[in-house]
Amino acid sequence: MPLELRPKSTVRQDHHRFEVVAEGLGRYVVDLSLPPGHGGRDAKYPVILVVDGNLLFDTVASQVHGGMAQAATTLPPSIVVGVGYPADEGMAGFYRRRNFDFHGPWAMTDPLGETLKRIFTALKTAEGKPDLEIHAGGYDRFLGFLRDELLPALADRFPIDQSARHTLIGDSSSGRFVLRALRFTESPFRRYVAISPGFGSAELAIQRAEAEYAASHSDLDVDLFICCGSVEVDPGQSRRSVLRERGDLGRDSSRFASGRVRGCSGR
Repeated sequence: MPLELRPKSTVRQDHHRFEVVAEGLGRYVVDLSLPPGHGGRDAKYPVILVVDGNLLFDTVASQVHGGMAQAATTLPPSIVVGVGYPADEGMAGFYRRRNFDFHGPWAMTDPLGETLKRIFTALKTAEGKPDLEIHAGGYDRFLGFLRDELLPALADRFPIDQSARHTLIGDSSSGRFVLRALRFTESPFRRYVAISPGFGSAELAIQRAEAEYAASHSDLDVDLFICCGSVEVDPGQSRRSVLRERGDLGRDSSRFASGRVRGCSGR
């Protein structure tokens, strides 16, 4: 007999999506996933906030809340939040917005900056958007938006424990943003996951910030996981030129993670 397919709902009731507008930055799409079985009038949860939400939210939410995580998990119950960009802005808009949000002041006249501008030019040309321009410099405003506007607004509606050790996750340029936020004393996050962070961007601003912090501090009360891929670690394997310009990720990841923070690096 033919196999019977019995339709079931594939939309989780605990997944919410919003569009918000941040002054000076633009529109964002915010996804929020509540932990399975959440409940209890007094229950409050920490936040795992994922920047580059277009790329990473589904992956993180499925690991924390999906599949077997609903049956058994070693992770404490958490609310997963993804911050991404509207799809109608296209790939050029996505590339432009995240470059601005994840970097501080940077003229982008160094080799890596010029490489990123060439990639952006190809994207905007393909989409027929010749007037778009790419800039850096929005880091402070973007972190302020997350801390002062987004998290409080979500806490007004969802059971968020604002005093918890929240987690910040990012990859590549957003991984670099994670490392920069790591040393911001007023950051609402105390746990950080930086995946293949762009150490070489913004003219080594991460390294300068690290040296400045270390000059007057002996420790940092955070948990850090930093990692990169095997091709990024092994200099004997082929790597794209843009990765070479980002620096030696294996060396820099190991050095950064073994410094004055509790953390580890992996391949």
